Amino acid sequence: MEQIKTLKNGRLIIVMNALAFQVVWFICVQGHSLSGLLVANLLLVAHVIFIRPKANEIGSMVQLVAFGVVFDSLLMSSGAVTYHGHYGNLIPGWLIALWLAFSTTLNHSMKWIFKTGWLPVVTGFFLIPFSYWIGIYISGSKILVQPALFLAAEGSVWALILTWIRYQLKADQGSSCLN
Repeated sequence: MEQIKTLKNGRLIIVMNALAFQVVWFICVQGHSLSGLLVANLLLVAHVIFIRPKANEIGSMVQLVAFGVVFDSLLMSSGAVTYHGHYGNLIPGWLIALWLAFSTTLNHSMKWIFKTGWLPVVTGFFLIPFSYWIGIYISGSKILVQPALFLAAEGSVWALILTWIRYQLKADQGSSCLN
């Protein structure tokens, strides 16, 4: 038990959280829903066992996944993007898995982003849309609007999402990464 506590309090957990997310990201963007869902669920189990998130962190994770599924489904329904080999109104399973994996990083490997007011905006506007674009390319999916417009829209939404998450975490000092 002491070993887990040391691991939890150390930088190793942050590094492992970041690496696990990158592995899940790479598997998910291959476009295989079953594989993506499997590894994302393994990450979630590891997250619960080793990090032992508080109820409010789990609530934030559920909110983020729900938002992501709705947002990306609306994006797909609008005709801005199409996912390779996927037909339906809900985004493919691998993209849901990606949202689930991403939600495990907020209080851990991504907590540095929420230390200042400007970092969520910069990260959201510039870095995350680029990752999204690369994922679309690798998965064989297609952006059906002007790429610059798509990236600007994604960046604007992500800047708002990360800013909202920062203020939500700041308001909840009990589990906040800002402590």
